Amino acid sequence: MRGRRRRAAAALLLARTAGGFLAPRPKCSTALRAATQEPVAASAEPCNVVLTTTNCDFDSLAAACALASLWGRDPEFSLVPTHVVMPRGAVPVVQRFLAYHKHVLPVRGFKTIDGSDIEALGVVDASSAARLGRSKRWLSLAQSLHVYDHHVGGEGEESESLGLHATEVVVEPVGSTTTLIVERLRDADVTPSVPEATLYVLGIRADTGGLAYETTTARDADALAWLLRKGASQAAIAEFGVERISGDQRKILATALRTVESRLYRGVGVATVAVRSKGYVPGLAAVVEELLELTAADVLIMACEHQNGLDLIGRARPGAATVDLRTVMSKF
Repeated sequence: MRGRRRRAAAALLLARTAGGFLAPRPKCSTALRAATQEPVAASAEPCNVVLTTTNCDFDSLAAACALASLWGRDPEFSLVPTHVVMPRGAVPVVQRFLAYHKHVLPVRGFKTIDGSDIEALGVVDASSAARLGRSKRWLSLAQSLHVYDHHVGGEGEESESLGLHATEVVVEPVGSTTTLIVERLRDADVTPSVPEATLYVLGIRADTGGLAYETTTARDADALAWLLRKGASQAAIAEFGVERISGDQRKILATALRTVESRLYRGVGVATVAVRSKGYVPGLAAVVEELLELTAADVLIMACEHQNGLDLIGRARPGAATVDLRTVMSKF
Protein backbone atom coordinates (compact mmCIF):
# COMPACT_ATOMS: atom_id res chain seq x y z
CA MET A 1 0.00 0.00 0.00
CA ARG A 2 2.73 2.46 0.95
CA GLY A 3 4.69 1.64 -2.19
CA ARG A 4 1.65 2.44 -4.38
CA ARG A 5 1.15 5.78 -2.62
CA ARG A 6 4.80 6.78 -3.13
CA ARG A 7 4.62 5.82 -6.82
CA ALA A 8 1.36 7.80 -7.24
CA ALA A 9 2.84 10.88 -5.54
CA ALA A 10 5.93 10.69 -7.75
CA ALA A 11 3.76 10.36 -10.87
CA LEU A 12 1.65 13.42 -9.83
CA LEU A 13 4.79 15.51 -9.21
CA LEU A 14 6.17 14.52 -12.62
CA ALA A 15 2.87 15.38 -14.31
CA ARG A 16 2.68 18.84 -12.68
CA THR A 17 6.28 19.61 -13.63
CA ALA A 18 5.69 18.58 -17.23
CA GLY A 19 2.46 20.58 -17.40
CA GLY A 20 3.98 23.79 -16.15
CA PHE A 21 2.62 23.81 -12.58
CA LEU A 22 6.20 23.83 -11.32
CA ALA A 23 8.24 26.40 -13.21
CA PRO A 24 11.84 25.43 -14.01
CA ARG A 25 14.45 27.12 -11.86
CA PRO A 26 15.87 30.15 -13.73
CA LYS A 27 19.52 30.53 -14.42
CA CYS A 28 21.49 32.60 -11.89
CA SER A 29 21.97 35.48 -14.35
CA THR A 30 18.25 35.57 -15.12
CA ALA A 31 17.31 35.57 -11.43
CA LEU A 32 19.78 38.36 -10.66
CA ARG A 33 18.47 40.54 -13.48
CA ALA A 34 14.86 40.04 -12.36
CA ALA A 35 15.73 40.89 -8.75
CA THR A 36 17.50 44.13 -9.59
CA GLN A 37 15.16 45.39 -12.31
CA GLU A 38 12.96 48.38 -11.28
CA PRO A 39 9.22 47.64 -11.16
CA VAL A 40 7.16 48.93 -14.06
CA ALA A 41 5.30 52.05 -12.89
CA ALA A 42 1.68 52.70 -13.70
CA SER A 43 1.16 55.03 -16.64
CA ALA A 44 1.67 58.61 -15.46
CA GLU A 45 -0.69 61.46 -16.37
CA PRO A 46 1.32 64.68 -16.03
CA CYS A 47 -0.88 67.67 -15.29
CA ASN A 48 -1.14 71.03 -13.60
CA VAL A 49 -3.58 71.52 -10.73
CA VAL A 50 -5.22 74.66 -9.36
CA LEU A 51 -6.59 74.29 -5.84
CA THR A 52 -9.56 76.10 -4.40
CA THR A 53 -9.90 76.53 -0.66
CA THR A 54 -11.77 74.01 1.45
CA ASN A 55 -15.51 74.70 1.55
CA CYS A 56 -15.07 76.49 -1.76
CA ASP A 57 -17.00 79.72 -2.39
CA PHE A 58 -17.63 81.52 -5.70
CA ASP A 59 -14.49 83.65 -5.57
CA SER A 60 -12.28 80.62 -4.98
CA LEU A 61 -13.91 78.51 -7.72
CA ALA A 62 -13.97 81.39 -10.22
CA ALA A 63 -10.34 82.32 -9.59
CA ALA A 64 -9.26 78.68 -9.93
CA CYS A 65 -11.10 78.19 -13.23
CA ALA A 66 -9.76 81.52 -14.54
CA LEU A 67 -6.18 80.50 -13.71
CA ALA A 68 -6.71 77.12 -15.41
CA SER A 69 -7.92 78.96 -18.51
CA LEU A 70 -4.91 81.30 -18.41
CA TRP A 71 -2.44 78.42 -18.05
CA GLY A 72 -4.11 76.58 -20.91
CA ARG A 73 -3.01 79.37 -23.23
CA ASP A 74 0.43 79.98 -21.75
CA PRO A 75 3.29 78.11 -23.47
CA GLU A 76 4.99 77.66 -20.09
CA PHE A 77 2.06 75.62 -18.73
CA SER A 78 0.01 74.43 -21.72
CA LEU A 79 2.04 71.31 -22.56
CA VAL A 80 -0.08 69.39 -20.03
CA PRO A 81 -3.75 69.84 -19.04
CA THR A 82 -4.71 71.95 -16.03
CA HIS A 83 -7.38 70.69 -13.63
CA VAL A 84 -9.27 72.49 -10.88
CA VAL A 85 -9.60 70.54 -7.63
CA MET A 86 -11.75 71.38 -4.60
CA PRO A 87 -10.03 69.76 -1.58
CA ARG A 88 -13.13 69.55 0.59
CA GLY A 89 -16.51 70.47 -0.85
CA ALA A 90 -18.20 73.77 -1.60
CA VAL A 91 -20.81 76.06 -0.10
CA PRO A 92 -24.42 75.19 -1.07
CA VAL A 93 -24.90 77.89 -3.72
CA VAL A 94 -21.68 76.83 -5.46
CA GLN A 95 -22.79 73.20 -5.35
CA ARG A 96 -26.03 74.24 -7.05
CA PHE A 97 -24.13 76.15 -9.73
CA LEU A 98 -21.87 73.15 -10.39
CA ALA A 99 -24.88 70.88 -10.77
CA TYR A 100 -25.73 72.84 -13.93
CA HIS A 101 -22.30 73.87 -15.23
CA LYS A 102 -19.62 71.45 -13.96
CA HIS A 103 -19.47 69.69 -17.33
CA VAL A 104 -18.09 72.81 -19.03
CA LEU A 105 -15.51 73.58 -16.32
CA PRO A 106 -12.10 71.91 -15.77
CA VAL A 107 -13.11 70.49 -12.37
CA ARG A 108 -11.73 67.10 -11.29
CA GLY A 109 -12.23 65.06 -8.14
CA PHE A 110 -9.46 65.00 -5.55
CA LYS A 111 -9.08 61.21 -5.70
CA THR A 112 -8.60 61.22 -9.48
CA ILE A 113 -5.28 63.07 -9.19
CA ASP A 114 -1.96 61.40 -8.35
CA GLY A 115 0.13 64.01 -6.54
CA SER A 116 3.33 62.72 -8.17
CA ASP A 117 1.92 63.69 -11.59
CA ILE A 118 1.58 67.39 -10.72
CA GLU A 119 3.96 69.75 -12.49
CA ALA A 120 2.62 73.23 -11.61
CA LEU A 121 0.39 73.69 -8.56
CA GLY A 122 -1.72 76.83 -8.26
CA VAL A 123 -3.43 78.03 -5.08
CA VAL A 124 -6.08 80.77 -5.21
CA ASP A 125 -7.84 82.84 -2.56
CA ALA A 126 -5.45 81.63 0.14
CA SER A 127 -1.91 82.30 1.30
CA SER A 128 -1.88 79.72 4.10
CA ALA A 129 -1.65 75.95 3.83
CA ALA A 130 -4.24 75.74 6.61
CA ARG A 131 -6.94 76.48 4.02
CA LEU A 132 -6.03 73.56 1.74
CA GLY A 133 -7.13 70.61 3.87
CA ARG A 134 -5.91 67.23 2.69
CA SER A 135 -4.38 68.70 -0.49
CA LYS A 136 -1.52 70.15 1.59
CA ARG A 137 0.41 66.97 0.84
CA TRP A 138 0.71 68.07 -2.81
CA LEU A 139 2.76 71.15 -1.88
CA SER A 140 5.94 69.09 -1.55
CA LEU A 141 5.26 67.04 -4.69
CA ALA A 142 4.65 69.75 -7.30
CA GLN A 143 7.53 71.06 -9.37
CA SER A 144 6.40 74.68 -8.91
CA LEU A 145 3.92 76.53 -6.66
CA HIS A 146 1.97 79.64 -7.70
CA VAL A 147 -0.14 81.60 -5.19
CA TYR A 148 -2.81 84.21 -5.99
CA ASP A 149 -4.68 85.94 -3.18
CA HIS A 150 -6.26 89.25 -2.17
CA HIS A 151 -5.89 88.88 1.62
CA VAL A 152 -2.97 91.27 1.98
CA GLY A 153 -2.59 90.88 5.74
CA GLY A 154 -1.87 87.15 5.50
CA GLU A 155 -3.67 84.27 7.15
CA GLY A 156 -2.92 81.89 10.00
CA GLU A 157 0.48 81.08 11.46
CA GLU A 158 3.65 82.09 9.64
CA SER A 159 4.80 78.47 9.52
CA GLU A 160 1.79 77.69 7.31
CA SER A 161 2.54 80.52 4.86
CA LEU A 162 2.60 79.35 1.26
CA GLY A 163 4.99 82.16 0.41
CA LEU A 164 7.82 80.29 2.13
CA HIS A 165 8.01 77.74 -0.68
CA ALA A 166 6.21 79.40 -3.61
CA THR A 167 7.73 79.95 -7.04
CA GLU A 168 5.34 82.85 -7.64
CA VAL A 169 3.27 84.90 -5.18
CA VAL A 170 0.69 87.46 -6.30
CA VAL A 171 -1.09 89.16 -3.38
CA GLU A 172 -2.69 92.52 -4.17
CA PRO A 173 -5.26 94.71 -2.36
CA VAL A 174 -8.37 94.15 -4.48
CA GLY A 175 -11.81 92.99 -3.42
CA SER A 176 -11.65 89.60 -5.12
CA THR A 177 -8.97 87.10 -6.14
CA THR A 178 -10.94 86.52 -9.35
CA THR A 179 -10.21 90.13 -10.30
CA LEU A 180 -6.44 89.48 -10.26
CA ILE A 181 -6.69 86.65 -12.77
CA VAL A 182 -9.42 88.16 -14.95
CA GLU A 183 -7.09 91.14 -15.45
CA ARG A 184 -4.44 88.74 -16.75
CA LEU A 185 -6.94 87.04 -19.06
CA ARG A 186 -7.90 90.44 -20.45
CA ASP A 187 -4.25 91.45 -20.94
CA ALA A 188 -3.57 88.15 -22.73
CA ASP A 189 -6.59 88.78 -24.99
CA VAL A 190 -8.31 85.58 -23.82
CA THR A 191 -12.08 85.67 -24.37
CA PRO A 192 -13.98 83.57 -21.79
CA SER A 193 -16.95 81.45 -22.76
CA VAL A 194 -20.38 82.53 -21.51
CA PRO A 195 -20.36 80.05 -18.56
CA GLU A 196 -16.81 81.12 -17.66
CA ALA A 197 -17.61 84.84 -17.81
CA THR A 198 -20.72 84.24 -15.70
CA LEU A 199 -18.75 82.32 -13.07
CA TYR A 200 -16.08 85.04 -12.92
CA VAL A 201 -18.77 87.70 -12.37
CA LEU A 202 -20.26 85.62 -9.55
CA GLY A 203 -16.78 85.32 -8.02
CA ILE A 204 -16.17 89.07 -8.03
CA ARG A 205 -19.68 89.83 -6.77
CA ALA A 206 -19.37 87.32 -3.92
CA ASP A 207 -16.26 88.82 -2.35
CA THR A 208 -17.14 92.45 -3.02
CA GLY A 209 -20.79 92.21 -1.98
CA GLY A 210 -21.85 93.26 -5.45
CA LEU A 211 -19.19 96.04 -5.34
CA ALA A 212 -20.64 97.30 -2.03
CA TYR A 213 -17.94 96.22 0.48
CA GLU A 214 -15.33 98.75 1.56
CA THR A 215 -12.57 96.49 0.27
CA THR A 216 -13.91 96.89 -3.30
CA THR A 217 -11.64 98.73 -5.75
CA ALA A 218 -12.03 100.28 -9.18
CA ARG A 219 -10.12 97.27 -10.54
CA ASP A 220 -12.94 94.98 -9.41
CA ALA A 221 -15.50 97.17 -11.17
CA ASP A 222 -13.41 97.28 -14.37
CA ALA A 223 -13.02 93.50 -14.42
CA LEU A 224 -16.75 93.06 -13.83
CA ALA A 225 -17.64 95.43 -16.67
CA TRP A 226 -15.25 93.61 -19.05
CA LEU A 227 -16.89 90.27 -18.25
CA LEU A 228 -20.37 91.69 -18.88
CA ARG A 229 -19.19 92.92 -22.28
CA LYS A 230 -17.94 89.39 -22.98
CA GLY A 231 -21.44 87.98 -22.55
CA ALA A 232 -21.83 86.92 -18.91
CA SER A 233 -25.38 85.63 -18.40
CA GLN A 234 -27.51 88.13 -16.50
CA ALA A 235 -30.14 85.46 -15.88
CA ALA A 236 -27.62 83.15 -14.20
CA ILE A 237 -26.13 86.04 -12.22
CA ALA A 238 -29.61 86.90 -10.96
CA GLU A 239 -30.24 83.27 -9.99
CA PHE A 240 -26.98 82.51 -8.22
CA GLY A 241 -25.78 85.95 -7.16
CA VAL A 242 -28.86 87.24 -5.36
CA GLU A 243 -28.17 89.40 -2.31
CA ARG A 244 -28.45 87.36 0.88
CA ILE A 245 -28.18 90.19 3.39
CA SER A 246 -29.81 93.59 3.92
CA GLY A 247 -28.16 97.00 3.93
CA ASP A 248 -27.85 97.09 7.75
CA GLN A 249 -26.43 93.59 7.77
CA ARG A 250 -23.95 94.56 5.06
CA LYS A 251 -22.66 97.47 7.17
CA ILE A 252 -21.99 95.13 10.09
CA LEU A 253 -20.31 92.65 7.75
CA ALA A 254 -18.02 95.37 6.36
CA THR A 255 -16.99 96.37 9.90
CA ALA A 256 -16.45 92.76 10.91
CA LEU A 257 -14.23 92.11 7.89
CA ARG A 258 -11.89 94.89 9.02
CA THR A 259 -11.62 93.78 12.65
CA VAL A 260 -11.94 89.98 12.65
CA GLU A 261 -9.08 88.16 14.39
CA SER A 262 -8.02 84.62 13.53
CA ARG A 263 -5.86 82.04 15.29
CA LEU A 264 -5.09 78.36 14.95
CA TYR A 265 -6.08 76.19 17.93
CA ARG A 266 -5.26 72.46 17.83
CA GLY A 267 -5.41 72.50 14.05
CA VAL A 268 -8.74 74.35 13.89
CA GLY A 269 -8.95 77.89 12.53
CA VAL A 270 -10.93 80.02 15.01
CA ALA A 271 -12.03 83.59 14.26
CA THR A 272 -13.61 86.05 16.69
CA VAL A 273 -14.96 89.54 16.16
CA ALA A 274 -16.89 92.15 18.18
CA VAL A 275 -18.96 94.90 16.53
CA ARG A 276 -21.41 97.58 17.61
CA SER A 277 -24.65 98.84 16.09
CA LYS A 278 -27.01 101.65 17.06
CA GLY A 279 -30.02 99.39 17.32
CA TYR A 280 -30.98 95.76 17.08
CA VAL A 281 -30.29 94.28 13.63
CA PRO A 282 -32.28 91.14 12.81
CA GLY A 283 -30.74 88.27 10.91
CA LEU A 284 -27.22 88.48 12.29
CA ALA A 285 -26.85 84.73 11.76
CA ALA A 286 -26.78 85.43 8.01
CA VAL A 287 -23.97 87.95 8.59
CA VAL A 288 -21.94 85.37 10.51
CA GLU A 289 -22.49 82.76 7.79
CA GLU A 290 -21.37 85.26 5.15
CA LEU A 291 -18.32 86.22 7.23
CA LEU A 292 -17.40 82.57 7.70
CA GLU A 293 -17.38 82.10 3.92
CA LEU A 294 -15.13 85.13 3.46
CA THR A 295 -12.50 84.07 6.01
CA ALA A 296 -10.12 81.16 6.41
CA ALA A 297 -11.72 80.15 9.71
CA ASP A 298 -13.32 76.81 10.51
CA VAL A 299 -15.21 78.35 13.44
CA LEU A 300 -16.40 81.93 13.84
CA ILE A 301 -17.95 83.66 16.84
CA MET A 302 -19.30 87.21 16.59
CA ALA A 303 -20.53 89.49 19.38
CA CYS A 304 -22.74 92.43 18.44
CA GLU A 305 -23.41 95.09 21.07
CA HIS A 306 -26.43 97.37 20.66
CA GLN A 307 -28.70 99.53 22.80
CA ASN A 308 -30.90 96.58 23.71
CA GLY A 309 -28.12 94.26 24.82
CA LEU A 310 -25.56 91.89 23.35
CA ASP A 311 -26.00 89.19 20.72
CA LEU A 312 -23.51 86.33 20.49
CA ILE A 313 -23.61 84.09 17.42
CA GLY A 314 -21.36 81.23 16.38
CA ARG A 315 -21.06 79.15 13.25
CA ALA A 316 -18.75 76.30 12.18
CA ARG A 317 -17.93 74.72 8.85
CA PRO A 318 -19.05 71.11 8.27
CA GLY A 319 -15.41 69.99 8.40
CA ALA A 320 -14.96 71.23 11.98
CA ALA A 321 -16.41 68.03 13.36
CA THR A 322 -14.41 68.20 16.60
CA VAL A 323 -16.02 71.49 17.63
CA ASP A 324 -19.22 71.45 19.70
CA LEU A 325 -20.52 75.01 19.42
CA ARG A 326 -23.23 74.39 21.99
CA THR A 327 -20.59 73.66 24.61
CA VAL A 328 -18.51 76.66 23.55
CA MET A 329 -21.44 79.08 23.59
CA SER A 330 -22.66 77.82 26.98
CA LYS A 331 -19.51 79.32 28.56
CA PHE A 332 -20.78 82.85 27.90
